[in-house]
Amino acid sequence: MSSIFFYIAIVFGFYFIYKAIKSLDKINRLKNEGIKKRAKVIKIREEENSNDGEENTYIINHSEVNYYHTVRFNDKNGSEIEKELEFPTTKNPNKNPPFDVDIIYSIDENKNIDIILENNKGRNFTFYFVLSIGIIFLITAAYNYDGQIDLILKFINNLFKWKK
Repeated sequence: MSSIFFYIAIVFGFYFIYKAIKSLDKINRLKNEGIKKRAKVIKIREEENSNDGEENTYIINHSEVNYYHTVRFNDKNGSEIEKELEFPTTKNPNKNPPFDVDIIYSIDENKNIDIILENNKGRNFTFYFVLSIGIIFLITAAYNYDGQIDLILKFINNLFKWKK
């Protein structure tokens, strides 16, 4: 039965690491290849993330509000686009919509639209938070099962060599 928990911890660890790297890759792609534009925020949706009762001692009884911006702008072809941003902000905007913001957007060949706020610093925090959760799962599995720590440390070492 304990080996099932080991495999579950390994799967969750790699899943969180994969999600963190995938979102960082999307952000870096948008920053490098995206088009900068001025957009109008037309709506802000608040979503409260309550972490009450979590096991992690760093976030016990901590409540955080995420703000999802819906923006409207014209793309380089003149088509009007209205979309809610995928990456929220944690800072309460001091303005009520409508107001202007700087965005970076990209439209792929399948007409999928990716948009980020140009100055959203919270994206990097989210990446490191999700990455650390994945690493914690892997370390927990390695700590509880003999002989596995070398395999996980080798993976983490290769992961950081790859990102440089």
